[in-house]
Amino acid sequence: MAQQSVRLKEEQLRREGKPPEACPVPAHPRRQSLTQPWSLPVCLFIEEKLREVELKSQREISEKRQELIAKEESLRNLETRLAQQQVEHQNGHQ
Repeated sequence: MAQQSVRLKEEQLRREGKPPEACPVPAHPRRQSLTQPWSLPVCLFIEEKLREVELKSQREISEKRQELIAKEESLRNLETRLAQQQVEHQNGHQ
């Protein structure tokens, strides 16, 4: 499976006119010069990790959005009850 991904990525790079071993992501400075590209398997690994981070971030944003919606609903309910109590209090003093 990983080997197939490498071949597909190499084909994509060839179609884009880039050398198959090239990767636009700079290398880690302790491993090699920043001017040298990473190998294709490393690029694929990085892409996979970035996708994982993106999906995790999207899930977290979705969860936070749901929490916010629930808090907004709770606040609206509280405001409605408060307004009703104020009306009842005003009606009781008349």
